[in-house]
Amino acid sequence: MLSYFSFVQRLIHQFTQVRLLQTSCWLSIALVLLLSTGCTQLKLPVQRGDVSLDIRTVTPQPAGVYAIAGNTDLPEGTEITVAAVRLLTPEGAIAADPDPVYSLLAYESVKTEGDTWQAELNLWEVDPDGRYQETWQLEQSRLEITFEADGKVIFLATLAPLETLTQLQQRLAQRGLEFASNIVRTTAEGEQYIQAVRVEAIALPTGTTTPPITRPEDLNGGWGNRYVLVPEPPTEVEYEFPEERKTDAPARLEEFLQ
Repeated sequence: MLSYFSFVQRLIHQFTQVRLLQTSCWLSIALVLLLSTGCTQLKLPVQRGDVSLDIRTVTPQPAGVYAIAGNTDLPEGTEITVAAVRLLTPEGAIAADPDPVYSLLAYESVKTEGDTWQAELNLWEVDPDGRYQETWQLEQSRLEITFEADGKVIFLATLAPLETLTQLQQRLAQRGLEFASNIVRTTAEGEQYIQAVRVEAIALPTGTTTPPITRPEDLNGGWGNRYVLVPEPPTEVEYEFPEERKTDAPARLEEFLQ
């Protein structure tokens, strides 16, 4: 089973191979990526009977939330995973480095409703000082690495869970349908998947808000300060410890065993 994190890792590697960040409005038809406003959209023709999936709009909301919506011919209730990814360049990295560095800013699983789907992704977090930050910005100091962020965010809508693709293809074939060729992708390992992509120019977070309250689960990898001994409240029961035995009964065998 291919986890979603591993899947995104493979996909971003493919994006880097075609130098996504250095393209303007013309991209490889093999990827068929939909670009942001002002760029020509490259689409393969959708034949009659094809099942499509797209990202129609990416709308900014307050405090780093983005509403993403799209159209699809997938069956009602089909699960789609929507994610936002930003590519990063470590300080001093070689330009030709084949291994991309990226931050998975947010993701959410949603289900299709009729011929549409929609999701909300929160790309921002809040640091201890109350500043809005992306996930990778919060980790820079701990990793002791400085990153230069790309000015665009890649939004992905992927058919999930990934292992059900063959089953869904069989169901569609019984109705005389198949996936449109412009949403069928193939990993370097030959695994097919269904995905729509949209790239948007999105600036890094700005502004501040109320600092978050530090919770025990936020410390020590979720374990809290386990080395701190929490004092127990004093007991209200008073125990007697007599120096001599207060009975004239013969001693029992259990008393000798103690």
